[in-house]
Amino acid sequence: MVRRTHYCRRCGAAIDPGDVYSAVDVLDAEGRLRELLCRECGTDLRAFVAGGDGERETDPE
Repeated sequence: MVRRTHYCRRCGAAIDPGDVYSAVDVLDAEGRLRELLCRECGTDLRAFVAGGDGERETDPE
């Protein structure tokens, strides 16, 4: 849970206390990397890692 407003690393959307968000914790070549993503960008990342194109499907209407 975040205690103050943070911003999505990918799109810049505000993540306020009480919001649902994604936390990314990885080890990269330069050391540990921790980032917060909004719910939508977290969904895109999950699809990309699973082999999708990393873009949300849009409603054709």
